[in-house]
Amino acid sequence: MITLLRFLNIAALVSALSALFNLIRESKPIFARFPAILSFLPFTLLLFVPLILDQLVIYNLIIGTFQGGCLVVALMIFTLNQFSGKNFKWHILGSCTASISFLIFWFGSLPHRLLISELLLAISILLVSIGIKETKK
Repeated sequence: MITLLRFLNIAALVSALSALFNLIRESKPIFARFPAILSFLPFTLLLFVPLILDQLVIYNLIIGTFQGGCLVVALMIFTLNQFSGKNFKWHILGSCTASISFLIFWFGSLPHRLLISELLLAISILLVSIGIKETKK
């Protein structure tokens, strides 16, 4: 059961990275875009995941790196889109809240750090959802 949850966690992070790659690709002019197939490059990691699911240190290193990478890239993309005149303030707030949650989870020494980080992550999901609703208007 634990290995299934670990695999699903990595699959969700790989999907988020792929979505961010596609967002980066779509933000460029047509002549400067990389091929669409490269947006799905993170999915190759799923082929090698069974090799690392039993090693907790390597698994935590990969999860932490992927989570941090997703947050940094999302924050950069949404900030650049905000400066280009699009309304991405809710996305930026959600990404900042998720970054704080990430920092508390991996580097915090609070007594209830898991509860606090998951609460902040839920708030960030809510903020990004509001942002998606606002940008669709």
